Amino acid sequence: MQAGLGSGGPVKKKDDLPRVPGSKGDPRGRDPILGQASAVEELRVALRGGRVPQAWIFHGASGVGKTSTAIRFARLLLEPDPTPDQIEAFAPPLDSEAGLLIDAGTHPDLKVIRKELAADSDSTRLRASKQSNIPVGVLREHMLGGEVDGKQYEAVHARTPYKGVRRVFVIEEAELLDQVGQNVLLKTLEEPASRVVIILVTTREERLLPTVRSRCRRVGFRGLDGDSMNTWLDGRPVDVDHASRDWLLAFADGSPGRLEMAESSGML
Repeated sequence: MQAGLGSGGPVKKKDDLPRVPGSKGDPRGRDPILGQASAVEELRVALRGGRVPQAWIFHGASGVGKTSTAIRFARLLLEPDPTPDQIEAFAPPLDSEAGLLIDAGTHPDLKVIRKELAADSDSTRLRASKQSNIPVGVLREHMLGGEVDGKQYEAVHARTPYKGVRRVFVIEEAELLDQVGQNVLLKTLEEPASRVVIILVTTREERLLPTVRSRCRRVGFRGLDGDSMNTWLDGRPVDVDHASRDWLLAFADGSPGRLEMAESSGML
């Protein structure tokens, strides 16, 4: 990270950490969740009871940990037998079979659906799309099944989990699903297959159809407070002097993701 316009001084890089290309936040759910005690407690309660709702909406400001929390939640959901201590700490084991598969991006029962998947579609039409939304074809290819440009796809969500626990689908930027896609998804939310959990992550919950919202457990995420932002900065691979820290915290306005986006775009 370099000092940006208006910063108080230089920000020096430490050794770079490995990242997943195109990822947001903590794509593997390895880091503790900061500043979201209320949201985490709601998920913890569901895990304690052993009866986890099958459809969720994680909503709130951009860059505050919604997707990271969804993946960390998925880690616990995909563990065959998480311990009470792991649930209470909201701390899945990172070196278990499920954890290592998630790290590698190869867990067969976890699928993160995002608009960028269109670039790898079997459909020439989808590959040529501008990726400004999540086409219904992407949902059909990776989750719901059905026909896309003459090719038939299996309903992946209805398969028996490979590892015998659950299947988890995380839909990033769910507000980018158009009305057709939301209506197709609604049929699955109304009658989900057994042992399936679907998490819609969104900054614009109002863009989701009322019928979609009514089928989901809603969990709100807020901007991080000053202590949480300072903890987050302390864990970053950078050295930050006092003046720069004050400027960065003001710029972030409670959103670590805002700083990450500014850094990746060269603003910082």
